[in-house]
Amino acid sequence: DLASYAAFFPILADMMRSNSESEHKSFRSLANWQTKRKQAKAGVIVTSQVPRWLEVRDGKHHVLEERAQLVRRIFDMYVQGYGRGVIVRTLRKEGVSAWNTRKPVWHESYFNKLLCNRAGVGEYVAEFKTEDGGMGQEVITGYYPEVIDRETFDRVQDMAFLRKKSQRG
Repeated sequence: DLASYAAFFPILADMMRSNSESEHKSFRSLANWQTKRKQAKAGVIVTSQVPRWLEVRDGKHHVLEERAQLVRRIFDMYVQGYGRGVIVRTLRKEGVSAWNTRKPVWHESYFNKLLCNRAGVGEYVAEFKTEDGGMGQEVITGYYPEVIDRETFDRVQDMAFLRKKSQRG
């Protein structure tokens, strides 16, 4: 019926316009993240979100030394064979304040993130959508100040992998 088609065409035109706007927004977003990655490589701070052992001041990353020492201690304890649970219990027993603000209690899950966080060795992992809709990553070395040496970081990664592998049945 002709009335049905007449009502359908404005809806179709609106859908086509919406799709076009979405494509343009996606293209602009992709270009924006490409620009941010270029800036990050040049040493420009591109996000105010930083690891909890750093702060942004005067347009630069600054190490909170007391927290950086704790990060080093946690890595050292892990290298010495202490598990995440033992590290958590030790810090709680010593009364070391946790860094999260919502629920300031140390958790093993936080140490999982901390021990594999490449920011400790100065790397920023920029994640982005690829043109085909997938996800990509680019590692930007030297973006953050290094608080863990590469050898210790790599050793912890190897140890964590082996522990995880040995726990599988």
